[in-house]
Amino acid sequence: MRMREDADGLRARRIKDGDFHAAEELMEKYRESLFNFIFRMMFNYHAAEDIFQETWLRVIEKIDRYNPRYSFNFWLFRIARNICLDSLRKAKRRTMKQIFLASKTVEVPNESELEKEKLKAILTRTSPKIREVIILRYFQQYDLAEISSILGAPIGTVKSRLNRGIGMMKKMWHEGRQNET
Repeated sequence: MRMREDADGLRARRIKDGDFHAAEELMEKYRESLFNFIFRMMFNYHAAEDIFQETWLRVIEKIDRYNPRYSFNFWLFRIARNICLDSLRKAKRRTMKQIFLASKTVEVPNESELEKEKLKAILTRTSPKIREVIILRYFQQYDLAEISSILGAPIGTVKSRLNRGIGMMKKMWHEGRQNET
C-alpha cells in the first residue's frame, strides 16, 4: 500500500519532472526557517546566504534521492546541516570567535540586544553538533524525534547533546555574569 504524498512531496515530484516553479514554491515556504537555522549555525550573514543557495542547488541536483515517504523538511534541513558542518570544517583555522566578531553590528545595543549578543557568543563556543541540536530545539521548535530524524542520530544521542549543551551554556552564562560584577 502506497502512502499518500503531502504537498511538499508532490512539489518534489514536480521538480523531478522539471517543474522549477515547484522549487520556487518550496524555497518560499522554507525561506525564513531554513535561513534562520543556517545563520544560527554559521553566525555569518554572507556565509548563511551562500549556504542557503548551495542547499537549494543540492536539493535540485539530488531530488532523485528524496524519498516522499519521509518529510521533505527533514531532508532539506539535513542537507543544510551537512553543508554547514562541511563549511565549518573547512574554516577550522578561523575560530568561532572570529566568525562571531565578523557578524557583529556597529549599532549601540540595548540591554536585550546585549543579552542576545551574549547568547550568540556562548553558542559560538559550543561544538557544531551541540549547537545544531540547541538551534533545532529552541529556535526552530522541533521535537526530539524530529531532530533525531534530521540529524540521523538516535534520540538518546539528541537528548545527551541537548542536556550537555544546556549545561555548558548555563555554566558559560553564569561565568559571564560573575565576570560582569
